[in-house]
Amino acid sequence: MDATPIKDYGDLLELLRQRQAELSVSCLTIDEIAGLAAGHSSKLLAGSKRCGVVVYWPLLTALGLRCVIEVDPDAVARLAHRWHRRAENHVRYKRPRVAQDASDHRFVASH
Repeated sequence: MDATPIKDYGDLLELLRQRQAELSVSCLTIDEIAGLAAGHSSKLLAGSKRCGVVVYWPLLTALGLRCVIEVDPDAVARLAHRWHRRAENHVRYKRPRVAQDASDHRFVASH
């Protein structure tokens, strides 16, 4: 599967469905690998439930996918004039507040 731009939730669902078909795996297999309740991925992929951030990462991993964030030049061209610089003296933290523990995909606060 090639890199595919996702512009909305519908695009995400379609990509996940395509990947499931490509792998030819059942929803129950996805549930088991992702640690979801039986039938949960079926509801997500059908669009009857929305995929939240807690479920998103394990679902991607179960399908052998990862997320890559990149700058969208079209969005930058449309929105750059609306970006107002923040007052740096109002910034509370100079370092990231959240770090990802790579071993289990849970988010832990950095101190």
